[in-house]
Amino acid sequence: MLTKVELEQLQASIDGAIQRSKQPERLLSIDEVARRLDISKGQYFKHRLDFTALGLQEVKKGTSVSVRESSLDQLIRKAVERQIDLFKPMAS
Repeated sequence: MLTKVELEQLQASIDGAIQRSKQPERLLSIDEVARRLDISKGQYFKHRLDFTALGLQEVKKGTSVSVRESSLDQLIRKAVERQIDLFKPMAS
């Protein structure tokens, strides 16, 4: 799990990448998303509904599922700004 400092560093890195990037939208595999969040694929699927509730956008390509890179970046930024622990169950 990422610490607050690591999340802030990741956000700064993402902000820089977004400003430099002029490429079209990139789709990430679930493996890439899990790696960027520093969690296992199992943990990703366990928290999948919470992530989508916070704005993570999945795209289906045939039978595979990808995630829009910009929505993952926004999810991380939102978690840092609002100090949301992405891995605690959300209140109903």
